[in-house]
Order: sequence, then C-alpha cells, then structure tokens
Amino acid sequence: MSIPLGASAAWLGSLVLVTTIAAAGLAWRECVLLAAAAVAAYRLFLWRMDVAAPMDGWRAALRCLVAGLFGMVAALTLGAAVASGVAGLWSMSHEHTTLSLTVMVAAGGLITAVQLDNARRWSEALLWTLLVFGAAAGFRGAEAGYLLLPCLIVAAVTVWLARASWALARDSAGQCLRSSQRM
Repeated sequence: MSIPLGASAAWLGSLVLVTTIAAAGLAWRECVLLAAAAVAAYRLFLWRMDVAAPMDGWRAALRCLVAGLFGMVAALTLGAAVASGVAGLWSMSHEHTTLSLTVMVAAGGLITAVQLDNARRWSEALLWTLLVFGAAAGFRGAEAGYLLLPCLIVAAVTVWLARASWALARDSAGQCLRSSQRM
C-alpha cells in the first residue's frame, strides 16, 4: 500500500528530504551523504514520474531530459568533490558516521515506503541496503586507516548516477517522445 500524496506535496517533500541530506553532508563535511542526497533525488524523481502517470509523452520526455541533465551535473559535482577531497582542497570528515548512516537508513526507508507496489519496494530496499552497507564499509575502512575508501564508495555512486542520468536523458526521454508521436 503506497502513501497517497498530492503532486505538490510530493514535490515539496522530495525537495525537503534531498535538501536535508545534502545540508547534513555539507555541514558535517561528509561526501557519502552528498552522494546519498544525489541518489535520493534521482530515485524520488522516478517515484514522482510513477505517481504522475499517465501523462503526455512529450511532458514525460521533457521531464526525463531535464532530470537526466541535472543528474549528470550532480555526478560531475560529486566527482569534483571527491577529486578535491583526495587532492586535499576540501577537508572531508568522517566524524559523524553513525548519524550519517542513520540519515541514509531513514531516507531509504521513507523512499522505499512510498513506492507504488511491492516489486518497486523490494528494488528500492535493495538499492538503499547496498548504499548503506557500502557506506558502512567505507566508514569502517576509514577508521582502519584506509582514508580513501569512502571516496571510492562515492566514486562508484558517481559512476552509477552518471550512467543512470545519461540513460534517463537519452533513452527514456527518447522513448517517451516517440510514444507521443505514435498517438
């Protein structure tokens, strides 16, 4: 059973959640939370597309194109954050690991709960479980002296986000546009 939300409430709730995660990441200088904010934004976009269905193909195509472009910008920004952290230009801190993991679990739980059906909930739960366990392994590695391990986790998320955003902008937008032309 999904949680019913109006379109404006869903948009506002998504914005508040992503902004909160990103603000915590910036305040705590935690790149893993910045990556989690990007994942949350992408997954919430997909959820809002499902909630808004059906819609005109050209509108869906435009939304996919814009979201894909924003996702690629977010991936570039994450990549720059990791590179600047590795280069020593940005001091990353892993002092709030328990709070960071708690924020990620809460965000993942919320995004999983609002999915429209069981298959999507399981898929969402799997994604967030992998992300949380990856972050926990990165944090554990940093505590053991492998300070670049959280950066590798963020780099993996960055690559995933870039590929997913490219597919959203290129493939999904194109499919939506072609479906509107057939009608």
